[in-house]
Amino acid sequence: MREMDLAALVQQVVAGIGSPVHLSLPPNLSRFLWHDRSLEMLIGRFIHRALSINHAASPVRIAVRQKAKMQDLEKFFGIPSCHWIQLRIQWRGLAGFDGDAQRMLESFGYRCEEWVGVEDSPQQLGAFCLGTNKEPKLVFWTGSRKDSHKCDLLIPVASFSAVIQQ
Repeated sequence: MREMDLAALVQQVVAGIGSPVHLSLPPNLSRFLWHDRSLEMLIGRFIHRALSINHAASPVRIAVRQKAKMQDLEKFFGIPSCHWIQLRIQWRGLAGFDGDAQRMLESFGYRCEEWVGVEDSPQQLGAFCLGTNKEPKLVFWTGSRKDSHKCDLLIPVASFSAVIQQ
């Protein structure tokens, strides 16, 4: 198990980027344990992909939030969680990030357990688990409106014992 400090990771990823980035981080984001480095690398790839398809003059917006519960998602996908970490990336420019995201997740060993969405719909939602394991699951959401796009990577933190206090 590895300690994940998502705030520090996101700050490190955007530090060397020459493109404009608006970053929003909560002051007391909890650190948590993750089984390997795949989540760190995946987040870096998500951010770099959004930057590569963004209009150069528009900033990419990255926000990290901590959410107490997401009962509908927890119930629908069967994900036990004491709280969630949400990474939201917004950009202007090219669409089609959902296919790229699925390929990125699969390249790190995650498989799509369930994909919810209508073909050619501007919103898609998927649950991914690592290999043949049922846990941990990640939820990926993407939505578009004209040339404005968003994606969320939702990370369940399974128990308070898995949270490392700062």
